[in-house]
Order: sequence, then C-alpha cells, then structure tokens
Amino acid sequence: MTTAEEVLAQQLRRLQLHSILQHYPALAEQAARESWTHGRFLEHLIAGEIARRDEALVRRRVKAARLPSIKTLDGFDWSWPKKINRAQVQHLFRLEFLPQHGNVILLGGVDYAT
Repeated sequence: MTTAEEVLAQQLRRLQLHSILQHYPALAEQAARESWTHGRFLEHLIAGEIARRDEALVRRRVKAARLPSIKTLDGFDWSWPKKINRAQVQHLFRLEFLPQHGNVILLGGVDYAT
C-alpha cells in the first residue's frame, strides 16, 4: 500500500515540481516548529520552485547564446585600470537607473596595460 507521502512524491515528479519535492519535508518541519500558516508554507515552497526554474532558464539562455564564458564582477581585476571608480561601477550594477529609463555612458580614453 502506498502512503500519502509516496503519492505526493509521485504527483510532484509528474508535475515536474522538483524543488518542492526536494525541499518540502525540511520546510514542513520548519513550518511546524515556527507555527507558520498554510499560506506562508505554500509561499516558501512556490518561491523555491520559481527560483529553481529561473536559474534553469538563465542556464538554457546562456547555453543557447553560446557565450565562451560567464564573467561576473566577482572576478573583475579592480587593480587595472588604475583610475576606475569601483564604488560607482558596483552602484551601476544595481541597475537602479532602469526603472527611470535612464542611460549610462562609460567614457574614457584608451589605457594600455604596462
């Protein structure tokens, strides 16, 4: 005889809700310990599934773009160029200018590494 948990696991697999399948037991325990409402529990489960799908979508798009590599600000060499304003560049990467339909212009001369 199958238990309710086994049936739920089969249903989640069939619906391809992999994040919920993976995280619901631990999240259910946390919800019980912290006396979450059903809505809050469901909200956390769905948020995890959305995050998983968003990550998968980005991976598929990057793969489809055939980019040679992914570069992030974490790997940027801030020691060159010498006159770069690190705080200003990091502020720009928060993308706060987008909701106001603003523009960013990066202006500077050619500086060769010595």
